[in-house]
Amino acid sequence: IVRLYPNPSYGKISVSASSSSSLHFYIFDLEGTLVYQAVLNNKEKKTIEHLKKGTYMYDVFEKDESIEEGKIIIK
Repeated sequence: IVRLYPNPSYGKISVSASSSSSLHFYIFDLEGTLVYQAVLNNKEKKTIEHLKKGTYMYDVFEKDESIEEGKIIIK
């Protein structure tokens, strides 16, 4: 549903949705603090540049239901 690249990254990561419905995309640090959120509409692509070095978790929701989870590594 969601494509993240490059992962691992050196500070700049692109996220794109393959779904035509609205997806809510969240990135959390390992302590569970929300560090980024976005709504991806209609196969939209966004670039995230402010993440510091470390490991993050992401969660994708469609209609209040979690549909995908994963890890992001920033080197």
